[in-house]
Amino acid sequence: MADFEKLNETDMEEVTGGDGSKRWNTRTVANLKNGYLALRTDPCYDDNEVGELSNGDVVRISSNTITGTDVNGNPCIYVYVYAEKSGISGYVNAAFLQ
Repeated sequence: MADFEKLNETDMEEVTGGDGSKRWNTRTVANLKNGYLALRTDPCYDDNEVGELSNGDVVRISSNTITGTDVNGNPCIYVYVYAEKSGISGYVNAAFLQ
């Protein structure tokens, strides 16, 4: 697995095409019945996990959204986030954010 660098909020915005001045929206991981919410390098259910999030974890979401697939192969919306707890960024299934 590749090593991933932790980015701060300003760097994250620049990576996603911003100028570093935008404030990210904060959301909380919720509605997980068991297990964890995978933080992924790509917006699809595959062997691409870089982190794990639990109910109550806070993430900052960018405006980048993309359609991907869930564990059952169904289409779902993924958002690009920065996980404050781990300092790692990636895609998560938006259905588990509030």
